[in-house]
Amino acid sequence: MAYKRYDLKKILITGASGIVGNNICTALIKEKIKFKKLSSFSKNKKFRLEKIDSVLKLSKKVNPTLIIHCAIDDKLNPNLKKNIKMIENLSKFFDSPIIYISSVSVYENTKKLYLNENMKLTKFNSKYAKVKKICEDKILSRNNNEDLCLSLIHISEPTRRTPISYA
Repeated sequence: MAYKRYDLKKILITGASGIVGNNICTALIKEKIKFKKLSSFSKNKKFRLEKIDSVLKLSKKVNPTLIIHCAIDDKLNPNLKKNIKMIENLSKFFDSPIIYISSVSVYENTKKLYLNENMKLTKFNSKYAKVKKICEDKILSRNNNEDLCLSLIHISEPTRRTPISYA
């Protein structure tokens, strides 16, 4: 596999215990790519990404060349301020590009055939969709040409072998 776009020497994955994060970890292990992972379900909850002091502490322990951000504070009842703070803190303490991954459910209320990150959405089918879209916009406002927002569809469908993404 050729890796040209990103430096994969030191990857940090947030939300590693979720469906997407866990699958990314599995794929990286298969490719023998080393990474660090963060999960709110780990026994050692040292790093709360919405807490500035926690991310400062994390930044002294790891220096990622790429952040794959899959974390959300609570999928059923996400807190917009907490999720934006996660992105702000990651942006403040790390210079590395961020790949932000969420579900295409953010765009469920649109009738468009083709989706892109510049679409202006005014209606959201859930609080999760609203939080994820606002967080996508926050990532894109960083103006880092290497940042990427991926919205995956059918990520939990057991019959699908590979996800489809819109970037």
